[in-house]
Amino acid sequence: GEKFQVRLEDLGTEFAVIVAPAADISIEVHTSEGVEIKRADIFPFDNPGSWVLYRNKESGKPVRICYYFQSDADVYIQIRPDKHKSMADMPLYNAYSVYGVSLGFPIEQYFTMSFAQLYKLTSYMLPWHYFTIEKDMYEANIQMSQVIRDHKDGITFSSDAALDHTGRQVRISSGEPVSFDDENSLYLDSAGFAKWVIDGLVFAQTGSYLNLDPLKRETIQTKTGTMAQSVMEKHNIYFSLDWTRNLSAAWLSVVSGKDTMFENSGTEVTIRPFAAVKTNRGIERYDPYTAGAGYNTLTLKSLMYVLAVTEPERMYLGAIRQTDGKSPEIVYYNEAAVFFPFFDDRGSFHCVVFEGPEEMTIDEFASRWQGSFVNLVRLKSSSRFFPQIK
Repeated sequence: GEKFQVRLEDLGTEFAVIVAPAADISIEVHTSEGVEIKRADIFPFDNPGSWVLYRNKESGKPVRICYYFQSDADVYIQIRPDKHKSMADMPLYNAYSVYGVSLGFPIEQYFTMSFAQLYKLTSYMLPWHYFTIEKDMYEANIQMSQVIRDHKDGITFSSDAALDHTGRQVRISSGEPVSFDDENSLYLDSAGFAKWVIDGLVFAQTGSYLNLDPLKRETIQTKTGTMAQSVMEKHNIYFSLDWTRNLSAAWLSVVSGKDTMFENSGTEVTIRPFAAVKTNRGIERYDPYTAGAGYNTLTLKSLMYVLAVTEPERMYLGAIRQTDGKSPEIVYYNEAAVFFPFFDDRGSFHCVVFEGPEEMTIDEFASRWQGSFVNLVRLKSSSRFFPQIK
C-alpha cells in the first residue's frame, strides 16, 4: 500500500535511476474562500526507503547503488562494483564506518535486492549496530539541555570563575571568594560551567556540590626534561583535561556509591568507529582517536552520532586541545565543553553543545575549533537535574 515513484535524473557525467517512497508535506493553497491546508506527495531521492542506481552516462555501466534507511540523508550504505564482485561503504556524514568492504556478489545482484535482504546478507560483516536507534532513550539528554537553556541567560562568562562546594563564587585557581557587579547572575568560565552542570546532577542525589580541589588533581604526567615540564612549573597546561576527567570520576563515584579515581573509572572515550574520512583531498584511510589528544573536530559529529546510538543516556564533557602556534611540543587545555547527543521522535540526530553558557550545534562547534582535538569523557545523564540558580 505504499506509494513509490520511479524516475531518471541527468547528473552530468552520470544518470540516476531513483526508486523513492512518498513523503507528504503540507501546502498552503490560497483560494477565494481563504487559505486551505492541503497534503501533497513528494518523492525525495534520499527519503528513508529510497534506492538509487547511478550509471556512467557514456558507458552505461553501474557506478554505485545507494540504499537510504535513515532520516539523515548523510547516513546510508552504498555498493560499488569491484571487478566481478562488489564492495560496500557506509558513510556517516563525512566519515565512513566501513570503506571498501568486499562483498561476494556482483553489483548487478543488487538491482533487485531489497534492503531487508541486503541487511541479512551483510549482518555479520558490517557494523549495523552503529545505526540501530532506540528513540525513547534520550529523554534525559533532551531534558537536561532544555533546563540549561532555560537558565543560561542568568550566567555570565568570567575567566577563572566557578562555584565551590557551598555554592559561593570563587576563583578556580585559588579557591578565594570573589564578588561580581551583578548579584543576580552566576559568573562562570567554560570549566566552571561544566562543574555547574555536573553539580546539578550531584545535588539531586546528595544535596551538596563538588569540592574544587579534587577536580584539579593531575591526571597526566609530563616527561622529565621536556619543554612541557618546564611550562608546567608555572602554568597547568592540562587544566581542562584534568578538570573534565575528574568531574566524570566524581559523578561516577556518586552514581556507584564507591570512591572512584579517573584512572580506573573507564569514563574516557577511546573508541575507533571509522575506517576512512572525506577531506578536500578525497577519501582517506583514517584512525579517529589519538591517544593523549582525543578526537579531531573533523569527525566529531560522526563520532557523537555513533556514541548516541551505542551509548544512549550518556552526556559528554570535552577538554579542548589548543597549541601556541609556535612549538608543536606545547599544547594546552584551557577550555571545556558539554555535549548532549540525542535522536528526536523522527529519528533525526542532534547534538547540543554548551561552551560555557553559549549554546551551539555540533557543526558550529566543529567549525569554531576546526583542526583542534577534543578529549572526551562520558557521564550518565539524568532527568533528576537541579542546577544552582540565582
